[in-house]
Amino acid sequence: MQKLNIGNANLEMLGKSVAVLAALVLLMAAVSACGSSDESGETTFSVTNAVVPVAAGANTALYFELTNTGSKTDSLIEARTDVAKEVEIHQSSQDSSGMMKMQEQDEVKVDPGETVDFEPGGYHIMLLEADELTEGDTVEVELLFKNSPALTVEATVVTYADVAH
Repeated sequence: MQKLNIGNANLEMLGKSVAVLAALVLLMAAVSACGSSDESGETTFSVTNAVVPVAAGANTALYFELTNTGSKTDSLIEARTDVAKEVEIHQSSQDSSGMMKMQEQDEVKVDPGETVDFEPGGYHIMLLEADELTEGDTVEVELLFKNSPALTVEATVVTYADVAH
């Protein structure tokens, strides 16, 4: 039996190469484990026509059109802003006696390709105990989804007459 004589320098170089290769394999596995709700990794929602009416009192609302541009159903689960003490997702509806009622929602499900209107008399984001807002101001609101990345929306402050249908 012959002895294979590998010099210390070559053995050390081989050990370093194996260590680097192992680190690369682990890094690739970690990166591929990071999920996204859309294969492209892009935000799967778009928002248009975002407005906040000037509040008559301490509360106002955010109205907009929310479109799921992704390939999977997802849900809006929360909204945040610095201009209100509390932010809630609500839905207004009319009961059988004709009375309007407003109910907080845990989530608003949006299917792929669907647009949900957040408007007076329907879904909206309530801004409770809001700062004093002036027509023309811009309000920044962060929308959070069950699976998709958060989306920051800039809404223009308008008069309520500009929002009412």
